[in-house]
Amino acid sequence: MQPSTLLDSLFGKQPYTTLAAQIRDFAILFIDPQGQIVSWNEGARLLFGYEADEVIGQPFRCLFVQEDQKSGVPERELQKAETTGRAEDMRWHQRKDESRFWANGVTTSIHDALGNLRGFAKIARDDTARKLAEDELRDARARLQNILTAGSVATWDFDIVNNIMYPDVNLLRFFSISPDEANGGPFQKYIEQIHPDDKEKVNEHFTYAMESGEPYEVEYRVIQSDGTVKWLSARGKVEKDGQGNPVRLPGVVLDITQRRESEEAVLQAHQQAEQANRIKDQFLGTLSHELRTPLNAILGWANILRLHEMDRETQQQGLETIERNARAQAQLIEDLLDVSRILTGKMRLELHPVELSQLVNEAVSNVMPSAQTKGIRLGTDIDYSVGLISGDPDRLGQVLWNLLSNAIKFTPRGGRIRVTVERIDSSVEVRVSDNGQGMAPEFLPYVFERFRQADASSTRAHGGLGIGLALVRHLTEAHGGTVRAESLGEGEGSTFSLCFPLVAMRPEAAEKANAPIAIDSGLMAARDVKLPPLSGLRILVADDEADTQILLRVVLTQRGASVEVAGDARTAFAHIQQSLAAAQPFDVMVSDVGMPGEDGYSLIRRVRTLEAENGGFLPAIALTAYASHKDRVEALMAGFQMHVAKPVDALELVASIASLKGRMGNLEAV
Repeated sequence: MQPSTLLDSLFGKQPYTTLAAQIRDFAILFIDPQGQIVSWNEGARLLFGYEADEVIGQPFRCLFVQEDQKSGVPERELQKAETTGRAEDMRWHQRKDESRFWANGVTTSIHDALGNLRGFAKIARDDTARKLAEDELRDARARLQNILTAGSVATWDFDIVNNIMYPDVNLLRFFSISPDEANGGPFQKYIEQIHPDDKEKVNEHFTYAMESGEPYEVEYRVIQSDGTVKWLSARGKVEKDGQGNPVRLPGVVLDITQRRESEEAVLQAHQQAEQANRIKDQFLGTLSHELRTPLNAILGWANILRLHEMDRETQQQGLETIERNARAQAQLIEDLLDVSRILTGKMRLELHPVELSQLVNEAVSNVMPSAQTKGIRLGTDIDYSVGLISGDPDRLGQVLWNLLSNAIKFTPRGGRIRVTVERIDSSVEVRVSDNGQGMAPEFLPYVFERFRQADASSTRAHGGLGIGLALVRHLTEAHGGTVRAESLGEGEGSTFSLCFPLVAMRPEAAEKANAPIAIDSGLMAARDVKLPPLSGLRILVADDEADTQILLRVVLTQRGASVEVAGDARTAFAHIQQSLAAAQPFDVMVSDVGMPGEDGYSLIRRVRTLEAENGGFLPAIALTAYASHKDRVEALMAGFQMHVAKPVDALELVASIASLKGRMGNLEAV
């Protein structure tokens, strides 16, 4: 049957069929029992995009999306309409351009007077906007429910007229109020829980909302029953009666504690980063100053000595100034390296039973000349029977020297310093007290932080990098001890206290440990050492730095040695082979570790592969700027017998060579 014949048989030439064809807001189409479209109104054309002659006679399944077509949805829709008389659903449909939209459709079966199925009528409209809005609303409700379930949001309804608060369970939990207390409770009960510093702010916002009708919005803190503090964000809107009087204030409260804590953490991190940058900039400026200051004296005197004739006394003064400033710069670098070792966990201690009182006495003796130069009275009260601690004598000496030097630096001329050593229970305490500059209370918590100085300005009265006390703390704690600083304020002096645990020892071990301890006192002690000559020794020096080559040649030839120099490892190895061929082998090799191409480690390994008669047993000393315990071990493992750190101490180098050659028994004055 043709579509027009079906329609005529169903509806004849009734006016409403013509009206249906003109409706634009709804798609109205008729379908024969086989599922083919037989009628297509204007609304269907607008909704699906097909002209009537394109779609009439086509299966109505073409209006469904592909996945529904494949799963038989169109056929089931007609089957349901035939069985029940009606099929309604909301599902995706497809336009001519294959775009999708949500359609709410109703399909109705059509029967003749005898009850025979004659076809179907389908009415549909585009409900995409409503469907998406419903989905969004459903998602929003789900999110809100999740938030409420998680307990981070509370609701309330305040009866303003009767001063009664109607809270939910979360609000009670936020304010630490029990349900019994809250039952019809007054608003004042909640105000009592607000942080004292925030009550005035909350009252101001509440009053403003009541008077102006504007939303009530405020963030504040509440103190819970266990003392913890929560941050809350309240939102509400006053409702008024017909006369404009406030009657209700419903609202919500959000727990924003985590957010505020995160904001505070970010703010603190930002402030700490800014502070760290300021400290870094101050440190770099101070480091530049501290490095340049000795360089100024070194270069200045070097130029004077080179360009001008002068008497021996002035020459000696210049040389002593150069040496003093060079050693100060070396100490500066060593302190920086110590900080690096501490930060990287590479600081090593060589622990032995140590009589701390003797170390203190030695340290006081070392700094006494500096104190006397400033007219400072440096007194001691040392108990020499306090017992032993487990410590590294060199590092403990460094701690004591730093504290004493600091006290001398910050004590004015004519001031006083007192050093006390006493036993307190199972510990020994060392106190260094002075009546000097003192410290402001706000600086005391930071006194042991590296690079921190009470005065880091360019006009400061005292030099230094601000790392000495940081080293004191780290080295003390590495020994299992503690350190503290005390001061009543600026101009009131300071007291630094070290405390170390005592160690129990057997009587025979204690007697041995109580024997005099030889402590290296630095340059002043080294000046009195007698060293042997190196006459008759042939020494090979391998170093790529020309200035170091000249220095070593001068030092060693002055002691009577014959010196040959190589600028790299390859040349040094060739010199060794040539000396053997000439039957004039070297007695000692002094080699730098860090050289371009092949380093000193590789050189000594090559030497050690030789037969004994070919120089394989050549005594060798590693000369390096790498001066850590690990570097010394690496040098010895590579094949060197000794390790001398740069900057080179000429006396130490001569003594090392003499020791290797067994000449320490033949001493002469330096």
